This record gives sequence, structure tokens and C-alpha cells, in this order.
Amino acid sequence: LISSLPVSNSINYQEMAFLIKDYTINYQYSVELAFQENKRNHQTTGHFSGFAPSFDGVDSVVSEQIVVRGGEVSLKWNTIEINDIKNILGEGNSFGKSLATESAFKEKVLDSRVVHLATHAFTDIEDPMNSKIIFASENDSIEDGVLHAFEIYNMNFNTELITLSACNTGYGKLSGGEGSMSLARAFSSAGVPSVVMSHWEVDDKITSELMALFYQNLSGGLRKDVALKKAKLQLMETNEPTISDPFFWAAFVVVGDVSPLDVNKPVLKYWILGTVIFILVLFLIGRKKLLLR
Repeated sequence: LISSLPVSNSINYQEMAFLIKDYTINYQYSVELAFQENKRNHQTTGHFSGFAPSFDGVDSVVSEQIVVRGGEVSLKWNTIEINDIKNILGEGNSFGKSLATESAFKEKVLDSRVVHLATHAFTDIEDPMNSKIIFASENDSIEDGVLHAFEIYNMNFNTELITLSACNTGYGKLSGGEGSMSLARAFSSAGVPSVVMSHWEVDDKITSELMALFYQNLSGGLRKDVALKKAKLQLMETNEPTISDPFFWAAFVVVGDVSPLDVNKPVLKYWILGTVIFILVLFLIGRKKLLLR
């Protein structure tokens, strides 16, 4: 969406008056949810868990070729993406390549406040419950490396934010009174108050840059929708004009609770613990000196 028509007939995406330059936009599944305060207490001990599986698909031949996260090709930038986010947040776990398994996800997601999935995803329009997120293959008799929507609906999350950094994670069959039955909707229904989802296929490299900017802004205390808006604008400002094409940045949106992410909570916890230990040591030293007298 643009707020005014371009002056010239030539397309210059970098100079276009995109609506996002003037407004911050977020999405809700219902009016009731939009005005409902999120009072949920997330009982998790972990902070961040990122998953970026490797694939045995076809590698892109040309480095400039657009590689989307919804095909059979191998991904190059998804592992870099989760490692960058982990460094930004300062604490957590990154599961890359063969470590990014479905069983690892199911184990860690229940204990992580922030979960990031940088992988391939596939939407089944005819049968939304069969839509799936792909993890690394593993020798497991229970998990097949494919997380289906019907599995997500049966899970119970304590996670505060899940980012679905893959193709079409917000796209699905329209259901009367329910809206789009997407992978993002499955996570929301399973108890995740904030979901970042995509509306179409997304580029591997540019998405990696966008997500790093998004989490950098979150770490600065911005609201989730504001952090994503700023990341999109930063992406357009710091790249060549062609990257300002909405294809590269407009796919991702925030659905649900947009309050700031308390990313400094783990660090603060250790500072408090360290201070208490320091005071306790000083007390014991002082007490020992008094006894020696």
C-alpha cells in the first residue's frame, strides 16, 4: 500500500510513499483479542531457541539467484540468521544444520521464551492441518522431521514469541468465522501470544538481514510491531534500490501481542544473583573477622 502516487512513471521502490513509512501496523485474529491485555505468566527458564536445519536439496548455482524458503533448495543464510539473533539477545541456544531436529524443537520450545524457525515451510490449501514446517532428518522412530499443523494444535506453548521465518507461514485456507487456517494460526491457537509470519515466499539472504534488524530493535526495547517496521525501513535504506521492492520485506507481519520483549530479563537475573552472592561473601568475611577478635 502507498499513501500517494509516484511523481514519475519510472518505478523507484526506494522513493515510493509506502504506507509503512507513516504508520505502524499489526494484526489480530479478532477484535476481542485486539483489546485484550496479555496477562499471561510464561513459566520458562530458557531464553532463546533458534532452529535452522540443513537440506539435501539442490544448491543455487548463481550467488545472486533468489533462494526462497519454501522449495527443495539448500539454504545458506538460515544458520547465520539464528546465530546472529542469539548474539543479539545474548543468551540462548542455536540449533543449526543436523542439530535442528523436530525432537530438539519439541524439547526446547516448552522451555524457551523466544523461538525462531528459519527453514522451509509448505502450505496445504486443501487440507490446512497437513501444512508443515521442515526440520533436519533424524533417525527417530517417533519424529519424522516434519512438524504438521495438526501436531501444533495439540501442543501447549509457554513461549512468548515465535518467529516463522519461512515461506507462506501466514497463508492458508479461508474458513468462515475463523479466517486463514495457516501455520501461524496453529501456533496462536496453541497458546503463543505473538507470532511473526509471512504472507508469501521469502528470500533466504534478505530475510536473514531483516530478522537480524528486527531482533536488534527488539533488544532496544521497542514494541514488536514497531521493531519490525523499523527493520523494514532500515533494510530499504541500507540496501540497493531493488531491495526496496515489497517482495523482499513486506511479507512479514506481527500477529497478536505487540508489547516489548523483555530481552534483558536473563541478564538482569544474573546481575541480581551476582549481587546477592557478593553481598553474602562480604557478610561472611565481616562475620569471620568479628569472631577472630
